[in-house]
Parts: sequence; C-alpha cells; structure tokens
Amino acid sequence: MAAGSSHMDNSIAANPSAESERNEAERREIEKLCGGTPDALSILSGSVVKRGLREGSTRYSSGSYEELDVAGLLNGGKARVIAAVEIARFYPNMAIIANGNTYENCPPDAEIMLQELKRYGASPDHILLQLRSYSTFTEFVELVKFAAEHKWRRILIVTNEFKIPRALQLLRQIDTLKDPYGVSQDPNFRAALPAFRELAPEVGFVSAEAVLPLRNPCYQKVVDQAKTSREWQKRAAKEAQGLKQLQEGTYWNGVEPKKKEAFRL
Repeated sequence: MAAGSSHMDNSIAANPSAESERNEAERREIEKLCGGTPDALSILSGSVVKRGLREGSTRYSSGSYEELDVAGLLNGGKARVIAAVEIARFYPNMAIIANGNTYENCPPDAEIMLQELKRYGASPDHILLQLRSYSTFTEFVELVKFAAEHKWRRILIVTNEFKIPRALQLLRQIDTLKDPYGVSQDPNFRAALPAFRELAPEVGFVSAEAVLPLRNPCYQKVVDQAKTSREWQKRAAKEAQGLKQLQEGTYWNGVEPKKKEAFRL
C-alpha cells in the first residue's frame, strides 16, 4: 500500500486548526463505525507472506491486496492491521487482539501482527497475542475465552469487507457448529461459553476498507483498485459460497481432519 501524500501531511502540519478539524471529523466517522467505545478489538488474521530481501535474507509480513493468503485467495491482512491502528488512535485503552498461528514453519501471524501494530503507531501496552488459532472459526473460539475472562461488554472485529458476512455467520453459530477438528469441544471453550452468553457482549464488525480512507484519503484509490480486481471478485465469491454453506448446514462437509489443514476453516 502506498504510504500516502507527504504534501498533504505537510499542509496539515502547517495548519493546526485544519488538523484539529480533520481529526474531529474522523473521530465522528470512527464512532459511527464502532457504534460506541469498544473494550476490545480483534484483528482477524489474513496469514503472513514471506518476502525475500536483497541481501538474501527473508522477512514475514501481513499480505497486501496484491498478495494471496494460505488458501490462495486475496489476502488483505495488511489493511486490517492499519485499520486497527487507526481505530486505536481514538480508543487508546482498548485491548487489541493479534490473532493467528497459521503455518508450522513460519513465525506466528500474531507475532508479525504485533510488530506491524507497533510500527504503524499502536501502543504495545494493550496488545494481546493469541497464538492458538489457525482459522476464522478458531479465532472466534479463542475470542469467546478472552471475552469471558476479561468480561468485555463491547467487542469490535476488524477484517476485510468481503469476509464480514461469512465471519458474522460463523460467530452466530459458534456454540452450535461442530467442526471436523473438534475445536468446538475444547473444554476451556465449553467452560467459557456460559459466561460469554451471560455477558452477551455487543460484537460489531468493521471493514478495513471503511477505515483506511479516514487515515489518509490516498487509500481510497488503493481500496477502489482492489475492489475491481479479479482476485477480489474471486475471494468475494468464495466467501459467499461459505456463507451459503453455513446457512444450509453443509459447511465443512467432506473435510478430512488433518492437523492445520492447508486452508482456513
């Protein structure tokens, strides 16, 4: 993703009043998206990307709109991290959950996310590492445990626009859906469910694409280009298929249980 316009940043810096007005306008938009002050924000993992550097070394980072995730679909994980940092600017006491441990021979997604959150400006004081999950479903299983433990009443989930409908349905079925890996029978998860139900936290979803242009208007072009790409359409179609299967009760039909299957559940 482009870093943004230095000319615009310099203009704002030279005019504190304009910067204040812009921040206040953004605050109002962020409050609309969040629907209130969240106790916690969970960033769904997009899986990390391995990059080769000039000197022959490698590094890992969240994937851009031009890269693919572990399932071979459009990634967008970097957008989620940047969006989370921007939301955290207005809710500095909010807990941030960095999720994921998708690959067996790579650094955990959550640890890479932690590095990026700090690099983009988030304070490490309220970041929680969640290293047990390897899929959207398992991220929600761990979120239930966190919510019950910390007694969160309002939770925000940040992901890409194309993923929200399926993720929302997965969360709605979190206590009834039986996954082929048996994660839903985890004793700690089952023990946390009654407290989670009693708390009945308000859970909201926010798309990274709605937040990025608030951070910098230059991101709007990046988002628009991503949405018109073939890979975005392919990912959206796959997500719609998963949503339909959840609604019909056929999700995971035919899946043979293997440890950390090479696709995200």
